[in-house]
Amino acid sequence: MRANLSSLLASLLVSLGAAACGGAVEVDAPLEPAPASDAGADAAATPDAPEVPYPAPHPGMPEIPNNGGKVLTAPLIVTVTYAGDGLESFAQQLDDWIGGSAWWKTVHADYGVGAATSGGHVVIADPAPDALTDTDLQRWIAAKIDDGTFAQPTDQTLLVIWLPPQTSITLPGAGGRSCASFGGYHSAAAYRVEGKLRQVSYAVIPRCSGRDSLPVTVSHELTEAATDPLPGTLLAGSSGWVLNDQSPWNPAGGENADMCEFVSPVTENGYSLTRVWSNANAKIGQQPCIPVPPETAAIPYFNAAITDEILIAKPGDTVSTQLVCYSFGPLAGPLTVSAQTWSQGTLTFSFDPPTCTNGTNVTMTIQVGASATSGTDYHYSLLTQLDANTGHLWRGMVAVP
Repeated sequence: MRANLSSLLASLLVSLGAAACGGAVEVDAPLEPAPASDAGADAAATPDAPEVPYPAPHPGMPEIPNNGGKVLTAPLIVTVTYAGDGLESFAQQLDDWIGGSAWWKTVHADYGVGAATSGGHVVIADPAPDALTDTDLQRWIAAKIDDGTFAQPTDQTLLVIWLPPQTSITLPGAGGRSCASFGGYHSAAAYRVEGKLRQVSYAVIPRCSGRDSLPVTVSHELTEAATDPLPGTLLAGSSGWVLNDQSPWNPAGGENADMCEFVSPVTENGYSLTRVWSNANAKIGQQPCIPVPPETAAIPYFNAAITDEILIAKPGDTVSTQLVCYSFGPLAGPLTVSAQTWSQGTLTFSFDPPTCTNGTNVTMTIQVGASATSGTDYHYSLLTQLDANTGHLWRGMVAVP
């Protein structure tokens, strides 16, 4: 699910501009602004120091596991719009194109998803509702399959439902309302064929932004639906590729696009498209959100890895861990480390020393406020910068039992 930018980032915009607002940015993890890059040569070498390889040894980032659920190996994308929608043609063209794009091939290399093809277009003649719930939508999908409006789904069918501007949709429980709590989502709906229960995957695209921004949401939901087509549905063990474990890296969700939420998009064929988590890159600590924009690919990737990503502490405690700094090539100067937190004032950070280079370490000390709440996980992001406009992120968390 694509989360709402303003509600998640309000407490995080400390030093950089938000990626979704159009900055030329580059970053490796979700929920933070992502800065642009300038290449250069490493100025931090010491003449008598032993040579350190690029990159210096360092921990890797998490890999998204397959939890045993299905994957859409050859997705069949069916575009659903309402009559009179001014974006009908745009929606159909985007959905028809995306499954054969270079972007699609690149982002699914780790996940066993093949090229997607068009399953046709369905234009709904009935007036669109002003408001509905996801439960309403699932019943509507089943009814449209029963009455023949939708062709009988295959196990590869993915319905992409473009809601018109006047229609809002609400998710159950604390899921919230479209364009306030989320910008899009995907799920699966149950229907019956000859008395047998089956499920069809679908993605919902609310009209939360202008036309030019919608492809980011569409690409986000389609890659997640292809790699995790039955998320939390009626079938036990149905989850596909998703990081469900307690982790500092998945506060926005553990699916492949969630893990790169709010990272600057890439452009192909005039469309802005989401970046997606690469297990292969994450394993070696390389830029995990791909494709990497060509304007930022020239500078060697760098970061500071947190040795102990999850620290356990009580209110009032002080805890520390080591940061391992590394880069995949020479840089223009030393790196500076800082931290951003979800809860301002609960965690206070200090760094010794405050800068580092490839192969050197920093001691990060965290003071946990006396007001910290027991049973709470406090997420933070370590920001490693080459300059004011060039930085990457690593995720950490302090768990207060």
